[in-house]
Amino acid sequence: MQLASFGVVYPRRAVVTLGMAPPFVGRSRELDQVERLLSGSRLVTVMGAPGAGKTRLAFEAAARLGKQFGGGVYVCELAPVAAPALVRTAIATALEFAPDVTGDLGALVRDRFADTPTLIVLDNCEHVRAEVAVTIRSILSVAPGLRVLATSRERLRITGETAWTLPSLSLEEALQLLAMRIAVVDATFAVTADSRSALVEICERLERLPLALELVAPRLALLPAGQVAHMLNAALGLLSEGEGPSRHRTMTAALDWSVALLPTTSTLDLWRLSVFPATFTLDAAATVLQASSAKALDRLAILRDASLLVADTSGASARFRLLEPVRQYALTHLAGGPIEDEVRRLHASYVLDKAEWIGARLLGTPEQAAALEAFAELLPDLRQAVAWTQHAVPGWGARIVGHTGWAWEITSRLREGEALMRSTLDVATGVQDRARLLLRLMSLVYRRSYAKAASISPEAISAATTAGDRRELGLVLSYQTNFLPSDAAAQQLDNVANMAAETGDELVRSWERFFRGWLCESGGDALAARACFEESASISSRLGDTWVTTQVTADLIRMCLELGDNEAARQHLLSMVPALIEHSDWVAAPSLLFSTARLASRVGRPSDAFRLIAAQRRLRDEIGLPQWDTTEIELAARAHWHDDLQESRYRAEGERLTLGEALALARGVLENLAAPPEGPKRGRDILTRREREVAQLVQEGLTSREIATRLFITERTAEGHVEQIRNKLGFHSRAQVAAWVARQRLSIGSAKAGTKDP
Repeated sequence: MQLASFGVVYPRRAVVTLGMAPPFVGRSRELDQVERLLSGSRLVTVMGAPGAGKTRLAFEAAARLGKQFGGGVYVCELAPVAAPALVRTAIATALEFAPDVTGDLGALVRDRFADTPTLIVLDNCEHVRAEVAVTIRSILSVAPGLRVLATSRERLRITGETAWTLPSLSLEEALQLLAMRIAVVDATFAVTADSRSALVEICERLERLPLALELVAPRLALLPAGQVAHMLNAALGLLSEGEGPSRHRTMTAALDWSVALLPTTSTLDLWRLSVFPATFTLDAAATVLQASSAKALDRLAILRDASLLVADTSGASARFRLLEPVRQYALTHLAGGPIEDEVRRLHASYVLDKAEWIGARLLGTPEQAAALEAFAELLPDLRQAVAWTQHAVPGWGARIVGHTGWAWEITSRLREGEALMRSTLDVATGVQDRARLLLRLMSLVYRRSYAKAASISPEAISAATTAGDRRELGLVLSYQTNFLPSDAAAQQLDNVANMAAETGDELVRSWERFFRGWLCESGGDALAARACFEESASISSRLGDTWVTTQVTADLIRMCLELGDNEAARQHLLSMVPALIEHSDWVAAPSLLFSTARLASRVGRPSDAFRLIAAQRRLRDEIGLPQWDTTEIELAARAHWHDDLQESRYRAEGERLTLGEALALARGVLENLAAPPEGPKRGRDILTRREREVAQLVQEGLTSREIATRLFITERTAEGHVEQIRNKLGFHSRAQVAAWVARQRLSIGSAKAGTKDP
């Protein structure tokens, strides 16, 4: 079981388990009914009042039916999703697409699942019902094998939906549940002839709702059943003539009764803790409760003993959550109340502190993995806090997003990250905050648009200079060289190198070497570029910065392949694989798949090459990255055999791979290759990228002077490239080069725009 930003995501083809959840009681008839309904309907919505047990039933049904779904069982918890616009992202993430998927989700689902039997459980749909309906309608229409099991207080109103209301527990099931929960607190408890009638009265009074029974159980460990029944009658009888469905009134009344038995401080604690949209840590609770960790733990224990709060101690540190009906109930008391502004400010302050902690560890430190894990856990709180601060404390939102800025890019959340950066940039009050936001925005935008990133560059330089932070200035000056003529870029990188030497900042030094490598590559010197990338990777590796090392290694691999050094490329690819399998949402993953496909095509693995290029193409579409030219890979693969039907089959297989499966395939290809032969000594594969660019321009009829002008190089350098191309290809004239380019369908594309990886 994995924790994702929108709740629990059960891995593909895994059996759903309930982890630390208490034993499931009864419901055999209901489980059979859900199974029957799913066999005849592609969308089943389990309805019921808060506390009826919809979630537990759905999860149990998914676990029970898991083997019937070869495509896997996925679970998406929608309770933490406050904004309807994030529903599509939540469902895409649960289905193991990129975290910030762009494009047509229906097409992605069609390509991945098609007719394969697959189940997705959507839990707590009611507050975003309209958006859920739109998304589910679109994916069901294109994937005949997909079935949806949803839980909601009301139907989704989609054509073909089978809506079924979950009944209360039977009396015997209710008694069994009640006895089991009481025994957790009082191991000596047993149902006796004297207590049974009172317990039956309690079960009936609470309409045999599981959560209501959970709430009353701790009281039955302290008081005789008859006394508790009398207290319930006094409390619940007041609402017997209320409006709305009886079971909704009963649940609210049960919560009213349970909360009324709490100390006043604990009642206010419940309201305060409802500010957390998902799980929270002890230090987070201590912040909003304004208490020490020890005191906060004691106060959480009171709510836990009252069955209002759940503690998960399975991880390295405990995480807590209010049961969702309880949180919604408590939130109605917080909203508009006298303490709401104070609590939301405390919550935003906690998020800001965590964002600063994360930001200090995202680059140049061995604590990067911990920072990214903290970022993923903080996301629901971060979104909520930034939305609140936009009007209440605008500067805080800019600081929160600025400190976490690199994490949005690293974890492929490009679209959402850009939107947040642009919105908070407008209200940033500090010079340092603006400098931080502009650099991260420029880097993130560059992955999709060279022109847009270039337009941000002057303001980013100005802000970094004004802020006077030498690390930020060194990083932004390095980055800006992407948008400068080669001579100016070289001079600026010299200045950055001097700055790094003066400050001893190894991270800045690593960046200078990396961007120097790009400059050498754009000048056609693949050997020098390789040396720069190797030095940059070595520095970042010494710093323990896995992310930057991975990014730089991606470009180092490309240079090795350009130079025909297949074995070095394979070894570097193998060094990238563990990090990307562990962090499969990293935006560097498409680069690894692309380079592995390129290598596979050279060494006689055409089927794997076609699978991998299809997988990376789909992934780049999901993330919103521009596509890379795969002509070279396709031509090399087809050189081993040419069978259109087989090629189509392998591409289709690649499109259906999850990212994890594609990375596993890449690792298998790399591990099973013996030392690959050196790169081809003929044809287009021996030409460097710069030589291929020059060859393309020769084919277009440009003279050496015109080529020099187009590529910002000297005429003498252009003539040297043309001569080298003729020598490598064994030609005697430019006309032969032009004819060869036309035959090879050589396509170079931009040497800068959209090639960043990083």
